Amino acid sequence: MIVAADVEEFKIESVSDFIKSINDEMCNRKTSALFGVGLKNYLLYLLSAGVDGKLIIDYCRMIGEKFISFADQRSMKDYDLELARKKLNSALTNGIDESCIDEICKILSRFVSFDSSMNEINEDFSDLRFFKIPKLVEVSFRGHADYTWHAQPSIFRGRFYEYEREMYYEMIEREPGVFDEKEVYKNLALMQHYSCPTRLLDVTFNPLVALYFACQPTKKDPEVDGRVLVFVSPRCEFWDDLPVQAQSKVALLNYGRKKQFWKALLSGAPLESYKKDFTEAELKPVNFLFPVWVRTKKYAPRIERQSGAFVVVPEIECQQGNPTGQEQREYPLDHWCCKSYKIPGGIKDLILRELNALNINESSLFDGLDHVGLHVKTMYE
Repeated sequence: MIVAADVEEFKIESVSDFIKSINDEMCNRKTSALFGVGLKNYLLYLLSAGVDGKLIIDYCRMIGEKFISFADQRSMKDYDLELARKKLNSALTNGIDESCIDEICKILSRFVSFDSSMNEINEDFSDLRFFKIPKLVEVSFRGHADYTWHAQPSIFRGRFYEYEREMYYEMIEREPGVFDEKEVYKNLALMQHYSCPTRLLDVTFNPLVALYFACQPTKKDPEVDGRVLVFVSPRCEFWDDLPVQAQSKVALLNYGRKKQFWKALLSGAPLESYKKDFTEAELKPVNFLFPVWVRTKKYAPRIERQSGAFVVVPEIECQQGNPTGQEQREYPLDHWCCKSYKIPGGIKDLILRELNALNINESSLFDGLDHVGLHVKTMYE
């Protein structure tokens, strides 16, 4: 996986080591800086992928408008906040380059920083406002059993992407009582649960759940190093919000139309020929440009057990040269990672035992007697 130079990486040795680091980062104002890192790296990725600059500005303006609207609702009246608004409007009138992106991310991070100061908690944790008041950004985690794996939805692995539409309708044909043809996102979430490749990526709001998955063995190498990825994203959308519905419906396009759609979208070309596939509101290019974190209905018990959510990931591709002169593919969500924890393969079993003492294990995270049986089996091996 590609790691940007300004993304911090830590090597952990125990669960307590991991928890301390998470608390140090997430229970103070560092969250705003982490948001800035992830957003900046993602915008630079869009720029390097040849995405039309106007679309990048539209995306930043959309985030800014959401932040400003939420600040008004919260009556966050402050001189610095007003100054940030003026600076953002000024920055968004410029052409997009690396320096402009850096300035925009600093300004948007300022909103997050101010919001965080409104949600501080007492040292004794007696003030629970921090946990009750929605914030501008949300922190989510993903665990990889192999340190080299990408934050890549299953539909983009192998040749599945070419047959996404066919697999979608095949699932509905086989289980018509389970799926609702009118609710594309719900269908994708259920298909993800039933192990069918989709454009959704599982994340969790519980860092210990991500650590559990990062400590699993792999078939290739049982002692390979694992990894926990940290994302600080704009607040989760709801399942029926426009970006969620729009990106979900891309799955219904056949392979040829899908490739043509993305080529037109990223170049800023008109999308008139796709009006029969999307509503007019959904077809706004900005709806398709960024990963969408979705707060999901509990369609399956596993989602609740794992404090889970999904990210709908766009298929923006970028080929970059590496020092050997060869090209390597990059993946959008890799660039939104703002922090990384490396778990040495040799201590995975130790950490799993520590997690088990905290009731983070196969039996608690998965539903079904088969998983309970596997957990009991490992206890006595």
